[in-house]
Amino acid sequence: MTDDNQQENLPKPPPLPGQIYIRPGIDDRPDLDKALTPEDKKAIARLAVHIEREQPADSAERAETQAVRLSAAGSPAVATAVPPTPIADASSAFLDMRDPMVAADGTRPDKSQVGRLTASFALAALLRTAPWAMLNMVALPAILDRIFGNALHAGRALPLSVEAARVSGAAPAPWLALVVIIGAIVGLVANVIVGVLSDHTRTPHGRRTPWIIAGGLLSALFTLPLGALGNVGSILFFWLLLQIAYAMLSAPLAAAFGERFPDKFREHAMRWRGIGLMLGQLLGVAMGVGGIALGGALPFGLTAAVFVLAAAVPVLVWPKEPSSEQIANVKYSLEPAFDQMQLPSGDDGATFRRAYVARIFMMAGVGVMTVFQWFIVRHYVLAEWYMDARSAAGSSPRIWATCIAMLMIAVGTAVGAAAAAGYAGRFGEWCEAKNVSSRVVVITSCVVYAAAIVIPIVLALFLSTPVINAGLCVYGIVSGFAFGLYDVFNQDVVAATIPDPRDNARYLNAFNVASVIGTVVAACLGVVAVLSLGYIALLVAAIVVVLIGAFLTPKD
Repeated sequence: MTDDNQQENLPKPPPLPGQIYIRPGIDDRPDLDKALTPEDKKAIARLAVHIEREQPADSAERAETQAVRLSAAGSPAVATAVPPTPIADASSAFLDMRDPMVAADGTRPDKSQVGRLTASFALAALLRTAPWAMLNMVALPAILDRIFGNALHAGRALPLSVEAARVSGAAPAPWLALVVIIGAIVGLVANVIVGVLSDHTRTPHGRRTPWIIAGGLLSALFTLPLGALGNVGSILFFWLLLQIAYAMLSAPLAAAFGERFPDKFREHAMRWRGIGLMLGQLLGVAMGVGGIALGGALPFGLTAAVFVLAAAVPVLVWPKEPSSEQIANVKYSLEPAFDQMQLPSGDDGATFRRAYVARIFMMAGVGVMTVFQWFIVRHYVLAEWYMDARSAAGSSPRIWATCIAMLMIAVGTAVGAAAAAGYAGRFGEWCEAKNVSSRVVVITSCVVYAAAIVIPIVLALFLSTPVINAGLCVYGIVSGFAFGLYDVFNQDVVAATIPDPRDNARYLNAFNVASVIGTVVAACLGVVAVLSLGYIALLVAAIVVVLIGAFLTPKD
């Protein structure tokens, strides 16, 4: 026993290297309760505060979303071209240390996913613009033309004189203006409400996807009855429902564009989206006039089907939207969104307010020529031709002449907008080299657009439809090119009037309202002009307000 105890008390040799494994960060971790002093423990306790989960920025607070909406409200050239001075985005990843390959929603799309996103938004722009252009530029005025007894079919006699024909053609103009005014206001409010609601939507399918699908299906549903309605009241009812449904489709698409594209690829995707807008406008007019000229009826079934595709195609093509269930469920209000639409006050915003008013006048002139385009072609430019054709045939000719003329304008406008988008970059470089300001280009574009309006006045003197159609195509090219350059370079002027680049989203949000106000002013002005002196006064009024817009353009 004594020998055993002595052996236990003998000193043990130290362990050989590697004999005992010490796990780094585990076995050698100090006991913080013993290692830290009471002062250290109090300092750490002060850092242990609850941090609220970050709420994604609302779509109204993002400059890129407002730029997307601005391009949708104007010429497609502004979305396709490269402006001289792009709208600055204070939240861009290029201005800080964030990764520009990561989108605002936190995703990092790879090369194939970026291609799918680009294709989906380009197709969405085409598919949602086509039925909307068909309804606004062809279907709605043609429906009212039919209700008020103007010749859409063979066999109806026109009045005995060209002047009487033009006076009778003015009958549906006030009702068209009423539907357009109320629809524009309801659409503006619906865009704000849908934008706020979609920003705070928490579903496994994301914030935007449910709204896009519902908006496309409801737009198709409300489009189908329009072709069978026979009074203005029912048309107005379904038109207002359609405005709300279309806002459910378009507003989430605009917001999704800003939050799903990384900053690195957004400019490239914007160009493809502009091409989609351009082709969509042309396809929409072709759908409308084709249905009238070939079948004698408006193609509302086809239009409803395109609305369904506008909702389904982007959702199926783009990568699945991430779930939004992790978004904090916070209380929200619609008031801040409506407040951002108000004009800024004070001396700092004086120049911006002038640009705002100039935009209203320009959009009023453009709105007069687009809202009443069917009536201008049918009851002014072609009125004398219809009288001559009736005298030769003994009955009222079919409406195909109006359809071809509308299509020629649409083709010319698309060509002009494409030319403006293609040459805007080179023209901007030339202006920079020659020290020509963007304001000079904007004013020149307004003057050229006003000069283009004179072409329909001259064409009303011709009886030959080939001459008229060629002239209307030239009108479309010149006006499309002028309006395209105006939109591209006016963006530079507007950017220069914003006092603080950090407030770009708020200023652009307010500036987008100017397009809606311009449409309302155009409808009111058109009614007064048509009912007082006829369509010649309508064209003269459009020239005057466009020139006023040029005069009010501020210095950049």
